[in-house]
Amino acid sequence: MLNRRNVIQGLTLVELLISLTISLFILGAVFEIFFTVQKNHLAINAMTEMQENTHIAFELLSADIRIAGYSDYPNNRLFKRIDAQSDSILVRYVNNNEVKSKKFYIHDTKRFDQQGHRIKALYSNKTELVEGIDRIRFLYSVISNGEIIEKNANELKNEKIIGVAIELLLHSLNNFPLQKKAYTYVALREE
Repeated sequence: MLNRRNVIQGLTLVELLISLTISLFILGAVFEIFFTVQKNHLAINAMTEMQENTHIAFELLSADIRIAGYSDYPNNRLFKRIDAQSDSILVRYVNNNEVKSKKFYIHDTKRFDQQGHRIKALYSNKTELVEGIDRIRFLYSVISNGEIIEKNANELKNEKIIGVAIELLLHSLNNFPLQKKAYTYVALREE
């Protein structure tokens, strides 16, 4: 009498092929999920980096533009508080009875990002402030015929500048190619 416990049964070739096919589909789905999660992680890191760079750049620019024309010495207003350019700005103020100035502009850092692109940065007086900023543009608010309008630097005559609109074009520095435009507006102090 044969005992069923002693009988060894194997898989047929068809059963083996079916199980391998199912395993490959499951393994493919796992890899697809892994690569999607990794891509999303890179995208989130790129967006976070650009958001931080935007915040830092706008804070630095806004603080100095707001102080344009400030004087800690009474009746000392014998200087031009802003030299307006389309892609740079020179801000002047008086501190300890001395006229100080800061020029903000974009310049090549001579470095490359992880994608092999040149890195540009926001500079102030030859000091690098924030990297990953490819372009900056300024528009200047003036009062014309009782209305506030924005003008490019080359359209300005001798109008009194009352505010500055700033536009930045940024790109991510990691392996995820992402660009962003950001805007802010800074009202100037009353003279």
